Amino acid sequence: MKYQKPDGTNSDYERGLHDALMSLRTTEQAAAELGIGPARVRRAAALYGIGWQASPRCWLFTPDDIRNLRNRPPAGRPRRPAG
Repeated sequence: MKYQKPDGTNSDYERGLHDALMSLRTTEQAAAELGIGPARVRRAAALYGIGWQASPRCWLFTPDDIRNLRNRPPAGRPRRPAG
């Protein structure tokens, strides 16, 4: 049974929980926000140990996880030094 204050509003806990759940991003949403493909997001999440794996193809990320994914090394082979 949900706790309801006398004025008819939900508890602060429920509002906070709702806000926290609404801030989560799926793999596709994170990929669109970062400008990379979903497969690369999944690889980075597994490599860096961030996010929650909800199913084999769907991960959930917090805003902090998205910030950590943004600070990733560039894709591909490193360039050779000029010389």
